[in-house]
Amino acid sequence: VATTWKIAEPSLPWLKEEGVAFPDDDCEYANELLERIARRLAAEHGLDGLSGRSVGRDGRSSSSWERDAALLTGDNLWNRVNSGAIFLRRRVVEGVGRFDELLGLGSGRPSASGEEIDYVIRAVRSGARIAYDPELTVTHDAPRFDAAGLGALGYRDGASVGYIIRKHGYPLRVRARMLVRPIGGTLL
Repeated sequence: VATTWKIAEPSLPWLKEEGVAFPDDDCEYANELLERIARRLAAEHGLDGLSGRSVGRDGRSSSSWERDAALLTGDNLWNRVNSGAIFLRRRVVEGVGRFDELLGLGSGRPSASGEEIDYVIRAVRSGARIAYDPELTVTHDAPRFDAAGLGALGYRDGASVGYIIRKHGYPLRVRARMLVRPIGGTLL
């Protein structure tokens, strides 16, 4: 479900534009979050969107989240994009179009996640300038899984990453990097 809000700057009354966010039904935005994002997008006209990270109610987040701010590229976005923390100018969303229906929980396929990664790859490859700001946080508690649930999650996410890598024609070096990390984690 997407939500829109106004991007406006009081000193520039002619600048009125809509932004689009993709919150999960169980995530929470801090009271000032959309205003803060709108101010930044109003101030940085060349910026087409922002991405932040998820944190639990305790303020902690996964160690896999990148800690440095960066302009997103097809190579660096993998640990800098989460659906509940993507904020784009409406014109970017109109240009990128729909989510890939072969990805995500409603797809009925093994690739039942990663739709936001695919979407941002498409946006970036179309020329959108999207910045990752690790200080932009959205509260979203990570679910807890037993061993079987973790296995199912790993299979689902692996199938999704494989689909996205094939779809976008990532080179062998990226494929290898994407395999080394989970294998190393398993061995560890």
